[in-house]
Amino acid sequence: MPSLNRVEMRRRSRSWLKELPLSGMSVAEIAGQWGKYFNFGSYEQFRYPKYDICKGPYEGEDGRPRIRSDHCGSGVGTS
Repeated sequence: MPSLNRVEMRRRSRSWLKELPLSGMSVAEIAGQWGKYFNFGSYEQFRYPKYDICKGPYEGEDGRPRIRSDHCGSGVGTS
């Protein structure tokens, strides 16, 4: 049986996301696939064991942390 907390969280999250300019956002999702159902400008999935959040930041091919700073603030995303 699905958790009622999860059902409500998804419903509210969808409602919240519909109000945002998704096509202009770059999104990275860790160990999930829910984000692929939205119209983000770019979307990338990170999966365990290749990407293990307990081992530190995700690194690009150059060995540097993959952080975007060309949007609002900075966050993990594509380089």
